Amino acid sequence: MATCRLKGLIPFANFSLIHVVPPCHISDADAQIGPNIIDEVLLLADEAIA
Repeated sequence: MATCRLKGLIPFANFSLIHVVPPCHISDADAQIGPNIIDEVLLLADEAIA
């Protein structure tokens, strides 16, 4: 979660769930930024535990 915050995404984590609530008005390109950050951070986590 800290790495998400460093990359500009402020998620809410509850046990094994990650909640991200985008603004009501958002472009398609901006809407893809959050999932991209989560993908990148999860890959880093996978590498750390491998």
